[in-house]
Amino acid sequence: MEESQKAAPRARPWLVAGLVLAALAGAAIVGMRDREPDVTHASPMDVDPVAWIKEIEDLMRAGRHAEARDRLREPLQVVPGDPLLNVRMGQCQMNLKAFDRAVFHLDAAIASDPRLASIVGVELGMSLVNIGHAARALPFLEKPGADPSLEKSRSLALVECILYLERYDDVLRELPDLPAFLWARHRALCYQGKGAEAAKLLEGRPPKETASHRLTQLREEGDFAAAGRLIEEGLAAAPRGAHEWERFKRAELSLAVESGTLERIEPIAADLAGAAAPQFRSEAMYFRALGHLLAGRRDAARTAAREFLDKTDR
Repeated sequence: MEESQKAAPRARPWLVAGLVLAALAGAAIVGMRDREPDVTHASPMDVDPVAWIKEIEDLMRAGRHAEARDRLREPLQVVPGDPLLNVRMGQCQMNLKAFDRAVFHLDAAIASDPRLASIVGVELGMSLVNIGHAARALPFLEKPGADPSLEKSRSLALVECILYLERYDDVLRELPDLPAFLWARHRALCYQGKGAEAAKLLEGRPPKETASHRLTQLREEGDFAAAGRLIEEGLAAAPRGAHEWERFKRAELSLAVESGTLERIEPIAADLAGAAAPQFRSEAMYFRALGHLLAGRRDAARTAAREFLDKTDR
């Protein structure tokens, strides 16, 4: 298998069950990804791409990316190869975390006008990393792009890309020992099997800065009891409903799956059903479906998977 198609290093076995779940629910989304509403136009000249862009950019500046995406569908039906429309659609999809669709549109923009690679290449690289195509993403991320505001995101995506490619020595050799890169240095040591060194890296640092790293390492090493205690401490210290509380609840879902305590999934998912962050609400529904599947309740898994698909942005 090509490196660009690999899963993240040391993928957990229960992720395979997630693929089975996707197959069970697949009938609900077959053909949906690339289908857009049918639009009838008298002539392709009905759409002037430039005339659409101001409205789209106003929506994007206001953070209304879903609305901007929906408004872009009609002109792209008429002029699907227009580079400017594809750039904006790709950026909308990025902001909505639909990275596979972002890649589709950014690729189309660059195919129409190769000069755009120097302008949106970083965003294409970031999107590629998010769908696991690290080898292809690397050339787009190695140099700063045209937008300075993306520089921090580019550097973090580059680190993630190098981790995907299992260049762990490069991470440890080239990244400074700064809080922003702690996660990458810790991951590199863990992936190399150097658990003691990874734990030592966290010594003396503020607990809030290291809790998620410690928790991940404990779970990966199979010390579920210690991981559970760390989660309990985190939940006790964070007000119910706060972002930190929701993060620890999300970690508790992973722990329930990895430790095989599937009966814990339903009550934890119920706690996250009203989470402020849409990501946590979606993941609560996903883990409910996964829990049913792992427990052999295939009909319940299908029902829960369809709820996830119905209530989550595609």
